[in-house]
Amino acid sequence: MQTLKSSIHGHSARKRAFTIVELLVAISVSAIVLGAVATLAYAMISASTVSDDIRQKQAQVRYATFRIAELIKYSALVCRSASDQLCLWTSDSDADRRIGIAEMAYIETDGSDSYIRLTTFSDTGQESKRFTITEISDTTARTWLNANCTPTYINLVPAATSVDFIVDTAAPNTRIATVLFDVTEDSITKTYQINGALRGWAYDLISEN
Repeated sequence: MQTLKSSIHGHSARKRAFTIVELLVAISVSAIVLGAVATLAYAMISASTVSDDIRQKQAQVRYATFRIAELIKYSALVCRSASDQLCLWTSDSDADRRIGIAEMAYIETDGSDSYIRLTTFSDTGQESKRFTITEISDTTARTWLNANCTPTYINLVPAATSVDFIVDTAAPNTRIATVLFDVTEDSITKTYQINGALRGWAYDLISEN
């Protein structure tokens, strides 16, 4: 009888020990599976974040391409061309053959070469002010505008670097302008180019008096 009890007790102990081993193995397998799932989830979230960043930057470039190309195309004249800026006479809206404050637009960097923006100025209270090509070219006009008018900024490419403005001929004889810039997308730097060509050229219509 004692032998039978010992045998049953030994069998039960072995059964309990086997169950514990199984439990440990199951826990280990579960931990591995959960770790793999967590790694996969993190990778998917990271990929989604990178993808969203790339889509956003490419959308900004598309918008800037359309806006800059159209603005140059329908402008009357490029008044100033420099490596960091284009000044456009957008139109002779009052038909006085002179360049007014509200008729000017600057495509430029922000000064630190970190994005491309469109800058215009309100002529409220200064409606009679006019500028010559020389005043715009030597930045006299811009200095006056900064001191006397309220600027409006529209960021066209917020993440642009190495921005450069290239023209076929120096202003005011410019007919074609190109904006070159870099954008870093997912740690890869890509170079973009925006081309704009004047549909008309109105230098012969402008009065410098």
